[in-house]
Amino acid sequence: MGPGPSLVLLHGESPRCAGRGIRFIRIECVANPRDLSSVRSLLDLPAPAVLATQRKNGTVKLAPVWFRHHGEHFEVVITDDDVKLKHIKRNSIVTLLIFEATPPFRGVQVMDEAEISRENLDETRQAITGRYLDQDSSKKFTERRRGNGAVVRSTRSILASR
Repeated sequence: MGPGPSLVLLHGESPRCAGRGIRFIRIECVANPRDLSSVRSLLDLPAPAVLATQRKNGTVKLAPVWFRHHGEHFEVVITDDDVKLKHIKRNSIVTLLIFEATPPFRGVQVMDEAEISRENLDETRQAITGRYLDQDSSKKFTERRRGNGAVVRSTRSILASR
């Protein structure tokens, strides 16, 4: 069993460094990770996200992904031939970093055990791609990949922070 779910909010841009391109990140652990009100608008956007998995040799694989926050779980869809799926099957602890590239540079980092499921695969893929693509493109994207892949989601509700 892993260390338990973790939710961290990230903030950036130091007032004294404004305009010089220098930024800092202040890490703020959320006392009640179920309260995502301060980042709800970020989670509702088609924000950039990075999924971190662990290779067999222990090094970290970082990959851009599309995501959704559904209920109390974060979800991504990974195709069957993607090495990330192999990594998660071997070590289910993943980190998902969701961020914005414009001020105020908010971010959400979730570290949790991942569950791999094929249940509602195509519906979940359609819902996620629909956040990032127009309706027609999302439908075509999903059709081309129908039945190929798995839904990866946090296994537990985000209830505790570290």
